[in-house]
This record gives sequence, C-alpha cells and structure tokens, in this order.
Amino acid sequence: MADKRISIIIPVYNVENYISECVESVINQTYKALQIILVDDGSADESGKICDSYAEKDPRILVIHKENGGLSDARNAGTARADGDFVFYLDSDDFLSADSVRVLTELQASADADLTIGSFFYRYDSHTDTAKARFAENVVFSNGQAMRELVRGNLETFAWGKLIRTEIAKAHPFPEGKLFEDHFWTHYVFGDCSKIAFTPSPLVYYRQRENSISYTYNEKRLDVMDGWADRLRYLEQNYPELLPDYKKTLAKRYLETAWQILTRMKKGKRNAYDRMRRFNAANRLQEYAEGQSKALIDALDKGTVPYALLALRNRVVSRS
Repeated sequence: MADKRISIIIPVYNVENYISECVESVINQTYKALQIILVDDGSADESGKICDSYAEKDPRILVIHKENGGLSDARNAGTARADGDFVFYLDSDDFLSADSVRVLTELQASADADLTIGSFFYRYDSHTDTAKARFAENVVFSNGQAMRELVRGNLETFAWGKLIRTEIAKAHPFPEGKLFEDHFWTHYVFGDCSKIAFTPSPLVYYRQRENSISYTYNEKRLDVMDGWADRLRYLEQNYPELLPDYKKTLAKRYLETAWQILTRMKKGKRNAYDRMRRFNAANRLQEYAEGQSKALIDALDKGTVPYALLALRNRVVSRS
C-alpha cells in the first residue's frame, strides 16, 4: 500500500534568516510522500524569493504568494490547498528532525489515530533544550481522555507539531485577527478526533527569538483570554465534567499572564489588569487555585494590584 501523503503547511513572513533551514529540514525528511505548501504572507524581505527558489528545485513544493493577513490567514490559505491525507503545520523559523514525519506517520498507522502529536526541542541561539514530555512513552488516548489531558496542560495547545487528518483540519479554520489563535482552535480539533496518539520523541525544533511575537508583549496579547473564554464555553457545552480541571489550569495561566504584564508590558498595564479582572469576575479562578495563588488572584481581582505585583516580583507564583 502506498504511503499516506502528508501536506506540510508553512506560513512565511519576513524570515529570510531562518526559512532555508526550515524548508531544507522538510525536503530532507526520510519520509518522502509530502506536499510542501509555503505560504508567503506578504513578506517585505527576501523570504518569498527564497521560497520560489526551492519550488524550482523540488516538485513537491507549492508556493502561495498573498497579501499580508497574519498567521491564521496564512495557515487557512495553505489548508485550503492541502491534498494530502494528513496536514502538519510548521512555523517558518522552526525546523524538523530528519525522521519527524516518519515517526508520526508510523505511530498514526499503528494507532489508527485522527491526530498524532510529538514532543519538541527549545532551540536557542546558544543551545538546545528538550521539552519535558508529560508521558514517558507512546500513548493512545480516546477522545475524552485526550481532551482531559489538553485542558490539564499535559498535551500542548500549539497547532504546529501535530499530524491531523485533513478533513478535520479543513473543518476548523483558524480565527483571523487573533493572537494565540491555537487557544481558539485546538479544542475543536480534539473534539472531532476519535483517537489521539502521542509520542515523547522530540521532533520539532521550536526556535526562541527575542523579537518574535512570543517575546513581545502588548495589550493585543490578551487575546489569549478570549481563547480561554472560547474553550470554557466549548467545555461547558460538550465536556462539562472537565471545567474544574480547566479552571485549575487557568488559575496558573492567569498569574503567569499577570507576571508577563509586569515584566514585559511597557504601557497599558492598568487596562490590561482591568481586562483580567473582568475575565475573572465571570470565572472566579481563585476557587480553583492552590497555595499562595489564591491570595494573588484575590488581590488582582479586588484591585489591590501593588500587593499582587510585589508577590509576583518575588516569584511567589513559581513556588506555589
């Protein structure tokens, strides 16, 4: 039987220093039955030309040039052109281990999984760290089991690094105009999967860049709370028994967000804290928090921000 065809979708925007390493890691996969879709999202540097040069060398590569619309729009454009059995999203500043696709496809086949997930490396300029996988060996989850592990934070929300049955990926476009689009998306994909397989093998090199979206902080980054709210509504309608698990996870994420506001946000902090308090008024996360975190969320909720920030500055959160 022929190998399953995998559509690898790579949104590209102003990454001329990284795109070659990314694309070459895909071209050189030991698994060859690939459709490689490079979506040039209106790059102002040489990224688009670099993509075209690879397409001239490898017939598996399709390049889409479009006006800038953001990461979600680029992924959606690529997904619309995907003709493989499965879709795999990869960010253009990241890259793959040589056997990544083979490892995932073999696990998918053995488990008959709709979604197959691998672990990853953190790639810094000076060194590489291996992400700590929550499961020590390959695991196959039922739908409900996988959703529980997702809301507990034991399976990552990232869109990238996942082998997704194409019809499921096409059924769930990414929300446009939002940061942290994965938080609006992953629970719907999980909800449509009968079986989900995980391997602790690290397969993706997740690059850490100080000038990337992940390292800059402004009020737009609070879109993540809209994603939290969307997931809460989804769970309430479909998996109400998992709401306490998710709110316990959110209690930690809520304080991590406050810490990021304190340390990275240069203006608009008061508006950000007001937005956080409005979110918590509807969800009372302190009732699900543990240790010192209860008092910290209470302090933020009541507007006694200086106390909470002092505690956060002293890293109380990281020890609770």
